Amino acid sequence: MNKLSLVYWLVSLGSILIATGCNSDSGGPTTDSTPPTISITSPSNNSTVIDSTLIGVAASDNIGVDKVEFYIDGILASTRSTVPWQYNWNVRSLTPNSAHSILAKAYDAASNVGTSPTIAVTVNRTPPPDTSAPTVSVVSPPNNSYVSDNVLIQGNASDNVGVVRVEFYIDGNLSLTKTSTPWEYLWPTQALQILSSHSIHLKAYDLANNVGTSTTTTTYIKMGHRQYNPDGNTVFLMHLNETSGTSLADSSGYNNSGTATGTTSVQGKFGSARNLAGAGNFITVSDAASLRQSQITVEAWVYSSSYASMAWGIIVSKELTSSSFSYRLQMAGSTRRIYFATGINQNNGVTSTTQLQDGNWYHVAGTFDGTTLKVFVNGTLEGSLNQPGSIPYNSDVLYLGRDIDNVGVWNGVIDEVRISNRERSRYEFNLP
Repeated sequence: MNKLSLVYWLVSLGSILIATGCNSDSGGPTTDSTPPTISITSPSNNSTVIDSTLIGVAASDNIGVDKVEFYIDGILASTRSTVPWQYNWNVRSLTPNSAHSILAKAYDAASNVGTSPTIAVTVNRTPPPDTSAPTVSVVSPPNNSYVSDNVLIQGNASDNVGVVRVEFYIDGNLSLTKTSTPWEYLWPTQALQILSSHSIHLKAYDLANNVGTSTTTTTYIKMGHRQYNPDGNTVFLMHLNETSGTSLADSSGYNNSGTATGTTSVQGKFGSARNLAGAGNFITVSDAASLRQSQITVEAWVYSSSYASMAWGIIVSKELTSSSFSYRLQMAGSTRRIYFATGINQNNGVTSTTQLQDGNWYHVAGTFDGTTLKVFVNGTLEGSLNQPGSIPYNSDVLYLGRDIDNVGVWNGVIDEVRISNRERSRYEFNLP
């Protein structure tokens, strides 16, 4: 090789080395293809979140994290471009016990993106304070009603969350507390005074101890379906429960006992009673001052048999002669209606509209308050007549089942005969 060729070869080799050195990595431009790494640090997977919960993430990158996105159920909820990488998620508007997913994405300056694992959470929330009181009402008995025996008090209670107990108050005193439906209380009234008034109200409570109070219902006690007990106005009371003998007791306390003639003891409306079947069967009670009243109620339970041929059937009559009596309660045989009269005008009494049918029990009553005669059948007022005056009294005998001359004969059963020294209301009769 001559000198010129050698020089030329060296120059070419240098050019190649120079060119190769210019293509080396040292000091030249670079490309970032590494994505950030990201994970959710709170809440934990499969946890329950309440009210507001802080979603926190850990994010890193070989150069730097530019921003972080927070996704709830796949929908972008928030973007942060500075640390801390956190998002305060308010769940108060979400359905309690609903399931939701959370994931986060981190970006670097080269738009590389890293995605966290998805976590699952269940949403709950603290309910707002319950300040709504229950509503409660008395369904039965109705206001201003008359009740007797065992009275079923029924209430209705409701609440936005739930009723946990209902209290039943009688006359302001707690009588019963119930913690489950039905909201009912069987109130015994047998020991209460007839015609006395009593108040009923209910209170309902919810879990937050809010209380609702019903309006007050007023009730009045009526006699009810049971045998009479004497009170201060009872002057004569025969239960007729004696099953044998002729002596019949007066339970009023006035000792107006009676004598039975030709009667038999049979099943009555309350216990036993007396069958006065025909002219030879009747009961007499001697005259007494307690049986002479200016105001009066005469009543009995009766069971008629047959009156096809009878002019009338005496139930109770206080009389001296066939044409002179003080008071009389009877049934007209032709019309089968109840008739009540006093000696003020013995030919002008008051008559019922109901016609008694054979084979049925009826409660019948006549009253006089010094001015007006009234007649009741089964507690219903069926007639009244203005007839003021004083009832005339003589040494009258009280007859049950016939009149003095044995013409007006009752043909059937009589039970629970009561005479009172004032006008009784229908609520004082022993009816259901």
